Amino acid sequence: MVGIETLATVGLGLDAAGALMVVLPEFEQFRAYKTPEDEIQQIEQGRVTLLSEGKLTSDDSGFEAVCEALDGRVEVHGPIKEIVVVSLEDEPDAVEVRYHTDGDAIHARDGRISRTLVDRYIERHVHQLEQRAREWYLRAGSSLLLFGFLLQIAASLL
Repeated sequence: MVGIETLATVGLGLDAAGALMVVLPEFEQFRAYKTPEDEIQQIEQGRVTLLSEGKLTSDDSGFEAVCEALDGRVEVHGPIKEIVVVSLEDEPDAVEVRYHTDGDAIHARDGRISRTLVDRYIERHVHQLEQRAREWYLRAGSSLLLFGFLLQIAASLL
């Protein structure tokens, strides 16, 4: 049978490991370990292509990542085929999300948003990806802390 001292020591060790896990995301090298750098790089590549060339199609690198960043923020009624920067008289620097339905290219006014908003949506998506890494460490550390405290409580009750 496990001794009370051993149980308390294991609980204390788990608490120390949990506290360390909670602090680890503050260090860039540990946060980068769980951050999807490839996906973030693709998003940035798609943003640069869109804003410099004025168009992003399904053949371009980063297209899928940018579409994911715009998902739920732009009303479209089919799969997105291209994202185009359009300069109309009434809306300079607008971005139009074009999608295809039944083989015909459709681009409706509801698929048009400002260039600034597109940039903001992409930045927000990148921030969310980075936050997932931080949250992973916090969940793991909190779980270890909880389990360690429970072991210490069990040891004190025995």
